[in-house]
Amino acid sequence: MFLFHSRQCDFIKIFWFDHDGFAVFAKKLEVGKFRFLDVRFVDGNMSSSRLNGPI
Repeated sequence: MFLFHSRQCDFIKIFWFDHDGFAVFAKKLEVGKFRFLDVRFVDGNMSSSRLNGPI
């Protein structure tokens, strides 16, 4: 899974690959901004239960 966001953090695209191919999801907020974790504190490993949780 790859996630990209705009500089203003009001638009995201998610690229997801499973064994059938790629899926692309996009979301633009009219009001507010997405909040992201500080990448200095993320180890890069996520459990499958965390991936299956709410986005």
